[in-house]
Amino acid sequence: MPPQLQTPRTLLRLATANDADRVLAYWRANGHRYSPAIPQHLLTDTAEWVTRGEAAEEAFTAGTALKLYVFEHDERAVIGTVAFTDIQRAWWHRCALGYGVAGTHEGRGVMFEAVQAAIRFVFDELDLRRIDANHDVANVRSGALLARLGFEREGVSRQHMWIDGAFRDHVRTSLLNPSWRPTD
Repeated sequence: MPPQLQTPRTLLRLATANDADRVLAYWRANGHRYSPAIPQHLLTDTAEWVTRGEAAEEAFTAGTALKLYVFEHDERAVIGTVAFTDIQRAWWHRCALGYGVAGTHEGRGVMFEAVQAAIRFVFDELDLRRIDANHDVANVRSGALLARLGFEREGVSRQHMWIDGAFRDHVRTSLLNPSWRPTD
């Protein structure tokens, strides 16, 4: 069953068909400066977000991704996203972290709260050993958030992602689960 994670100010969960209008409103208002452009059809088509929500649930069930939306406690509005993708078991027991926050909630500690709760779930319930996270070198806030969460810098990926008409360098970081133990 997909998680519903509560923090003092937020609720994190998969989006359902009933959330499609709120999800669409979030993406319309919050094209992120440090992420690739959102295709235009995703800013106008509520049905697309219903389909994406269904795909996110299938990915969670298959064990390949956990794509959470961050809601205000009353669930009136989506204020962010926290996604763990590229989940790999076998020899790795790892995933990749991505997140975003509404401009209206930047600098308030909401993402620290939300990402911290999601990391606990990924480490404790999904039993992953490592989380990788990259951030644009110019995104100082994201770097500070990851450092505060305990991520360690591993290097820089040059020309890592196409954003705003150019390939941009990204800082590579990771967080290891200190209590992970092999089960075999």
